Amino acid sequence: MKLSMALDGVKTEAASPSGSATPKTDPSKTVVIQAVPPGTEAARLFTTAVDLDRHGRSLDAIKSYDAALALGDKDLPPEVPRQRLLSAKGVAQSHLGQNAQALESFDAALRLDSGFGPAQYNKATTLLKMGRTNEALESLGKALAPGSKFEAKLREMATTTDDDWKAMRADPRFVAKVTPPPPQEKAQGAARYYQSGYEGPSSGGADKKK
Repeated sequence: MKLSMALDGVKTEAASPSGSATPKTDPSKTVVIQAVPPGTEAARLFTTAVDLDRHGRSLDAIKSYDAALALGDKDLPPEVPRQRLLSAKGVAQSHLGQNAQALESFDAALRLDSGFGPAQYNKATTLLKMGRTNEALESLGKALAPGSKFEAKLREMATTTDDDWKAMRADPRFVAKVTPPPPQEKAQGAARYYQSGYEGPSSGGADKKK
């Protein structure tokens, strides 16, 4: 069995811990937003963890994420901010069925950067798997906030490629969350998004992430 989730804006597939086959990623379902530069310990640990998780070794992936999280802020390059590591760790925890722990990781990422859409999206997906549909839809709406760096990619995932939402796509509540706002309303939402204090790359936020 495979479990799928958005990994910081990237659609990933991981074999379950009991699976023996090496999972293959469908390029049509993969959205690469920003790559990780080589040459730093944080980057090595991050890319190692992602690879481990994709091959069903989610527990080892979590250990690698924790090792990266133990590094000081000065040792984390802009492309691997702490909120990205926390969100990715939550994905690995979700692959193990550790949904409560995954939510803690996503919430920790969002405390660092409330505008980090991938963590909000992954939180929504996890809540949906736990049967907490209303909370899941609320988080999904936040992930798709107008003006967010990841808005379009995450909306595409929710409405087309992410099977976790497949059963919800005819639900009027889901439709209301994923329907793009009119241009004028979207522009106003984007203005509120940036006026709220989110400064993009200089803040260590989502614009620095894949």
